[in-house]
Amino acid sequence: MQGICIAKRPPRHHPLALDLMGLAEPNGRTSTAGILRRLGGTGVESYYGWGRAVYGPGRGEVVTVSDGLNDRAATGPLNTVAIWIYATFFFRPSTNDDGVPDISPNVGNHVMVELEPGGVAFYAHLQNGSIRVGRGDRVEDQTAIGLVGNSGNTTAPHLHVHVLDQMRDLMSAQLVPFVFSRYERWDGTDWIGESEAIPEPGQIVRAIET
Repeated sequence: MQGICIAKRPPRHHPLALDLMGLAEPNGRTSTAGILRRLGGTGVESYYGWGRAVYGPGRGEVVTVSDGLNDRAATGPLNTVAIWIYATFFFRPSTNDDGVPDISPNVGNHVMVELEPGGVAFYAHLQNGSIRVGRGDRVEDQTAIGLVGNSGNTTAPHLHVHVLDQMRDLMSAQLVPFVFSRYERWDGTDWIGESEAIPEPGQIVRAIET
């Protein structure tokens, strides 16, 4: 994900998945809206992460693309609680005529990339109409995938990332540990380079762009 962001892992979130929300600056907020405006409902355009570029996870092949779901136009506390409860405790995917589960209502517009070292990288909640790759496309580390959106069961614009062990059967697929090849984290005063690591929740990070 382009730019500065904060790593998050909300309650009941899978411990091997990560959310990234955009920031304007290392010690800044996720949105231009003040606390009172956010309590009353905030448009997605006020979030710094909205519309940021998402790049490929490494060398591999795009195996799933799902686009066309509208983004949630606004966020707010009541909406946040309702979405979190539904997504955590009640969502069950339907299946199409081929028996493949339709997870789009929960994860929104998404892309899955089968990585050459193994595993399937999963990018979720992308902006409607922004996905720039198609099934069968080859991608690299800096291939443009799409833009950060607010589609699916999401409480604010962000990028959700995890890696699956396989995608032959999504209902039995397991999340596996993963790392980023390189990034920088903010230690409160300066940027520190990291390699082959994963940000801890609450850490402020940025991609090392080439």
